[in-house]
Amino acid sequence: MAERGSMKLLSGKSHDARDLERLVKLAELDEVELVEWFPRGIPAIDYVGGTFRTGRGQVAGLIGKILELQGLRLRIDAFPIGIPNPDSFIVNFRTP
Repeated sequence: MAERGSMKLLSGKSHDARDLERLVKLAELDEVELVEWFPRGIPAIDYVGGTFRTGRGQVAGLIGKILELQGLRLRIDAFPIGIPNPDSFIVNFRTP
């Protein structure tokens, strides 16, 4: 029987180690900290999620760099820390 639906979409899909390395290296940018990193799937990683914490001036650049990673489709959520004037942001990312 041929694969159908989500099984067809997920078959053979794993993330390239080079793309994952590029994602982790974003923590080397100024004022960017990788707070949490959660890969799932052994031996082939099929899910990755995590959290960056960055300053107010760097959040747009960080999100831009994440979006430049062509090999990874990531969902990105940004949450400001500090009311009424945010001084830092939490940026969550995960694969769908």
